[in-house]
Amino acid sequence: SAIQTQLDAKQSTLTNSAGLLAALSDETGTGLAVFSTSPSFTTGITTPAITLGATLLTATGDELNYVDGVTSAIQTQLDAKQSTLTNSAGLLAALSDETGTGLAVFSTSPSFTGTVSIANPGLLDLSAIIHDDAAAQGLRLPNVVGAPTAITDNPEGHIAWDATNNLLYVSTDAGWASTFNNTASANTWTNTNAFNSGLTVDATQFTVDGTNGSVSIVPPASMVNGNILNVSNAGLTIIDNNYIGVNVNLGNLTGLVTKNLVGINVGDITAASDGNEYGIYVSGTNWDYGLYVVDTAKFDGALTITEGALTDSTIVTADIKDGEVSSADIANATIVGGDLAANIAISTTGEVTADGELSLGTVATFVDADTTPDVSGSAYWNTNTTGVTITDFDGAGLSSGQVIVVVSKGAIVYDVTTPGGIIGGTTNITTADGDVTTFLYDGTDWRVISRVDQSDDLN
Repeated sequence: SAIQTQLDAKQSTLTNSAGLLAALSDETGTGLAVFSTSPSFTTGITTPAITLGATLLTATGDELNYVDGVTSAIQTQLDAKQSTLTNSAGLLAALSDETGTGLAVFSTSPSFTGTVSIANPGLLDLSAIIHDDAAAQGLRLPNVVGAPTAITDNPEGHIAWDATNNLLYVSTDAGWASTFNNTASANTWTNTNAFNSGLTVDATQFTVDGTNGSVSIVPPASMVNGNILNVSNAGLTIIDNNYIGVNVNLGNLTGLVTKNLVGINVGDITAASDGNEYGIYVSGTNWDYGLYVVDTAKFDGALTITEGALTDSTIVTADIKDGEVSSADIANATIVGGDLAANIAISTTGEVTADGELSLGTVATFVDADTTPDVSGSAYWNTNTTGVTITDFDGAGLSSGQVIVVVSKGAIVYDVTTPGGIIGGTTNITTADGDVTTFLYDGTDWRVISRVDQSDDLN
C-alpha cells in the first residue's frame, strides 16, 4: 500500500472539473473549470468588477447589465438616433408630452403660425418690457388693408391695425369697428369714426393729452352738418337707475387755491354764422326742465326770453338783475316772490299785474350842476342840492316809454321852452326841495306827466 498508490488515486480525481470542484473548499459557482483563454460561461456571472486588460475598461456587474439586449454596435445606434433629432419633426416624434405642432420654438424672435392659445387662468404678461427707446418692443398687431373682412367664427375680441389709414379695428358680433386713429403728434390719439360703447365721436379729432390725461375734441378744418360730440342712447332701456348723458364730477379735486374751477366751459367763437350761435342749446320739448339749476345761476350778459316763452309759466323766487326780457309774452305767467331789480327791462304788450309791492329800486343821485343828467340804470332819482337849470336827460340805452321820478333837493329849474329836450307847457318849471316831477320819454323828448309842488295845498 504504497504511498504512490494513494497519490495516484488522489490524482485520478483531479483529472476533470468535477474532481477539482470536489477537492476545493472555497470555490464559487459550479460546472466546468475556467481558464483564461476564450472561456465559455453557460449562465450569468456575478462579479464586483472585471478588468479587461491594461488598456480596457473596468466595470461592475450592474454596469455590464446596461448593455443587456444590445444587438448591434452601440455607436451606430446612437448616430442613427441623433440624426432623427436634427429637425423639428424628429423632435416632435421623440417627445410624448408636447403641445401644438410645427417647428420647435426658441426664445429669440420666434415666428408662430396658426392659433396660439393660453388656457384659463393664463396670462400673457408684457409688463416687463420698458419701451424707453427706439427698439421694436411689446405687441405688434396684424395688419389689414382697408376695412377687414368680418369674422364668422368666434368674432368677438379680435384686434387689427390698418397701416394705410392708421386705424385700430376691434371685432364684435356686429363686425369690425374702427376706434382710434393715431396721428403723427406725440402723445395724442384722434378718432375719425366711433366708439362702440354708447359714445359716438363722428368726423372729429379726439385727443387725449399724454401728460395730464385731459381729453379734447377738435373738429376738422371742414365739417358739414357734423356733431362734434354726439351722445346717443342707441335704444338703451333704463332699469332702476339714473341715466346721465354727460356727467361732470369734480368733487375730489384738491389744491385749487385761487384757481377757477369750471365744470363745462363753452368758449367764444371767432366768426359769426348766418344763423344763430348757441353756447348751450336744449332743443327738445319733452323735458320736465330744459335747464335745471340747483345752485345759484349767474348771467353776466343779457338774458333774452323769446316771445311766448313765459306763457302760463311760474317763476318762483326769481332774482333777475341787470338782464333783459325782450319782446316776451308773459300773459298768464306768475312771478312768485321774485326780485326784478337793477336795470331789468320788461317789454310786454299784455297786462302786468303786481299784487305785492312794486318798487322803483334804489334811489340814484344826479351829478352836481349837470344840465343834462344821465338817467340810465335807474327810475328813481334825487337831484343834487346845487341850483341848476336842466335842459334834457341823456344816457345809454334809453328806450321809448321809459319813466323817471325825480325828487328835487334844491332850487332846480326844468327848461321846457327850448325845443328838443323837455316838454311841459310854455313856462319853465321851478322846483324847490321836496318837489317831485315825473317824466315820460317818447323816444325823442322827455314829457312832464306829473308834478307835486310841496308848497301848494294839494286838497
